[in-house]
Amino acid sequence: MATAIWLMFAGGSTEGRRLGFFDSVFVEVRQSADGATQLGTGINDPLPLVLAVVVATVFILAVFAVHDSLLERRRHLLAQAE
Repeated sequence: MATAIWLMFAGGSTEGRRLGFFDSVFVEVRQSADGATQLGTGINDPLPLVLAVVVATVFILAVFAVHDSLLERRRHLLAQAE
């Protein structure tokens, strides 16, 4: 979403198709016959988007796993201290 918004305003009002986020999303600007500017957005290649979601999910799960193991280690050390 942020990439599409960035692409909308990064090139100014020049016509053409701009690709972003590893060529997975596009923004296309065209002039119609009556002089109006048409703006189109869409997905060019879904694979980078899917991979980004999978990598983010695995990273978040790894952070939670490390956090849980550290909490368990803390509980274990506090129990030994008593």
